[in-house]
Amino acid sequence: MKTFVYFGSRAKEEKGGIYCYSLDLESGKMEFLSQTPCPDASFISIHPNKKFLYSLTKSDQAKGLSSFALDPNTSALTHINTVETPAGAPSHVQIDRIGANVFGANYGAQYAILNPVRADGGLDEHSDLHKYEGSGPNKDRQEASHPHSVFTSPDNRFALVCDLGTDSVYVYENDTINHKLVPTEFGQVKTAPGAGPRHLAFHPNGQHVYVLNEMASTVGVYDYTPATGALSEVQTIDTLPADYDEIRWAAEILVSPDGRFLYSSNRGHESIAIFSIDQSTGKLTSIGHEPTRGKQPRNFGIDPTGRWLIAANMDSDNCELFRIDPVTGTLTHTRSLEIPGCARVAFL
Repeated sequence: MKTFVYFGSRAKEEKGGIYCYSLDLESGKMEFLSQTPCPDASFISIHPNKKFLYSLTKSDQAKGLSSFALDPNTSALTHINTVETPAGAPSHVQIDRIGANVFGANYGAQYAILNPVRADGGLDEHSDLHKYEGSGPNKDRQEASHPHSVFTSPDNRFALVCDLGTDSVYVYENDTINHKLVPTEFGQVKTAPGAGPRHLAFHPNGQHVYVLNEMASTVGVYDYTPATGALSEVQTIDTLPADYDEIRWAAEILVSPDGRFLYSSNRGHESIAIFSIDQSTGKLTSIGHEPTRGKQPRNFGIDPTGRWLIAANMDSDNCELFRIDPVTGTLTHTRSLEIPGCARVAFL
């Protein structure tokens, strides 16, 4: 069995864009297939029907979100359209679970945005925008609101916005008919002061949410109520070894497809933190750390079968493939790829 893996590169000019490789899910062999132009493709998201791909884009001509038709047989990408977003390109793009809405989070301009998906897979102009205000105790990083990501719940009813600047996770109803983010009665949850929530991941059972706090390098474990979108924190756990006292700069968080393990990346420590998940409570236990063999692992991906993890080391221009042990969750390094400025890994 093989699948396609897409890599978003922030490299400039001809070295940048969206790279695609095939991955043999049995052997781990990888083969380069294509490179599609897309300036500063620092984050990408694939439509659940596997026929379209969405990317951030930033050039002199346009700053916003781009859509591509994806050939599931050949992996080829064909540009459909690009929509400009207010005050420059977002920092994060994510399509919802049914392919109705594409969300962007603009770290610098303090907003979350929603663009409806057209029938041809292209994007309409944005139909909703939420501007955030506030600050946090860290005057260098939290002088203002900094929305960093938007993720939808497994049932697609709710959309959660992580705001690093105000130590908040906002909860909205995901209106796929009117293409709006509708405020909920629950509203928001506050993390620890100065924690800086960046990304989050849902457990496959839909009962738990894991919030990665970039500045504190911690994971907040929350019980999740699917009926209301409410979050209730039950645990906070460090992503770094107890004896580590240098930079804290967590980046990405994912739960394995079988829901047994959680992984997060640590820039500075240059590692993937590995946790086991208690299936009854959702709480985490640290298993250890695997070096990413590069600098600044800004992102990583896990293939849909749960066999492979690829870490993207943006500052050292290399991506590293690891085999996941299905019993222990530990990682074994298998091969390296040279991809300039890789900032995102997305499996088809």
